This record gives sequence, C-alpha cells and structure tokens, in this order.
Amino acid sequence: MRFTLYYTGSILVLIVVTLPTLREYKYAEDWLCTMIVAIFIIIHTIFYVKLVKKGFIL
Repeated sequence: MRFTLYYTGSILVLIVVTLPTLREYKYAEDWLCTMIVAIFIIIHTIFYVKLVKKGFIL
C-alpha cells in the first residue's frame, strides 16, 4: 500500500506526458518531458529506499 501511495502521482504524470509522444513522434525534444519525469522517479526511488531502511515509512 505504501508503495502505491508513494508512486501514484509520479507514474500518472509519466503516463500523461508520454502518451501524446507515443501517438505522434516528430522531434527529439518530444521525449524531453518524459526523460525529466523518469529522472524524477529514479531520484524518488532513491529517497524511498533510504526512508524504508531508516524506518520512516511504515
């Protein structure tokens, strides 16, 4: 449950940003927003792992 609550917003943003790019890909810059959100999720995961190890997230 905590995993779902922690990642729901980030994953929804990733889906919303990526769907238009998948339908119509014209420029290399179209993937920029997707890459920014993906990097955010990676950083988010690092902090999630640290918080779980320290016991701050139950």
